[in-house]
Amino acid sequence: MAEIISNEKIQAFIEERKCIHDQWQDKFITRWNGNSKERILEIVGDAGHEFRVIVRENKFNPSRNFSVVLGVYYPTPNKVFRLLRYNGSNHCHTRHIRYECHIHRATEEYQNAKEREDSHAEKTSRYQDVFGALGCLMDDANFQGNHTLLQEVKSCLLGL
Repeated sequence: MAEIISNEKIQAFIEERKCIHDQWQDKFITRWNGNSKERILEIVGDAGHEFRVIVRENKFNPSRNFSVVLGVYYPTPNKVFRLLRYNGSNHCHTRHIRYECHIHRATEEYQNAKEREDSHAEKTSRYQDVFGALGCLMDDANFQGNHTLLQEVKSCLLGL
């Protein structure tokens, strides 16, 4: 049975300081995954955990069909556990999320129910596009670094 990660541990991963350093380009890749272009950055947090940021945009509808994901390699080094996922407005979830931007968050409850760890979703008005979603993720997940480096990372992850 897979390890259930507690809500407290999930929050600790999100709050762990993630500092952008000068050599961040060494951990950056771009690839196609089906109809979506993915830009991926791997970074090590201050407590030594390895994180992955994925910016995914669908080639047919990138203004609404996008995801910005923060994952951590845990509990094993070859599995990414999705902590946060900032989605566009291209789909519905439940009665309360109808074609609106929304944020998924990993929870202990969904893991116990044998669902995807980040199935919990709440609508948001904090962003309307992939640019805003990446900014929210970096703010929410304690990304640190000098302003120029943070802007370089954002530009690269957004394909600018």
